[in-house]
Amino acid sequence: NQYLYHLNGEKQAISITISSFAEGLSGKLKSGDIVSVIAPDYLGSGETVIPAELKYVEVIAVTAKSGNDANTQELEEEKELPSTVTLLVRPEQSKLLARLEGEIHLSLVYRGDRENAAKFVEAQDLVLEDLQQENGEEES
Repeated sequence: NQYLYHLNGEKQAISITISSFAEGLSGKLKSGDIVSVIAPDYLGSGETVIPAELKYVEVIAVTAKSGNDANTQELEEEKELPSTVTLLVRPEQSKLLARLEGEIHLSLVYRGDRENAAKFVEAQDLVLEDLQQENGEEES
């Protein structure tokens, strides 16, 4: 759980349920991956979309039902499947993920070095800032 000690209030950790093997990329996700959140019937619209707020999200943990990290060699030998994925997100993303709980799929966007992964997270942060400005202007 070392990743939880680096939270500074700007971003939050939120876990989402992986209720089927397919929803979580067949158990292949691991910490550091960048994923897109796909929402079938997005907020009751009947459309399947990748919300702009959830296009590039970092996976910080994949956990089995036992509560153990599902990425460890130990669990791979036992073939324990993941039941939750913990994502590093901003508060507005947390709220949307909570609303979508149980109705999402994750698609792998990037797996590789931290420097390139950070580029995806930065791109997502820019989108969130733009959305925040648009919403702020609408409310004025």
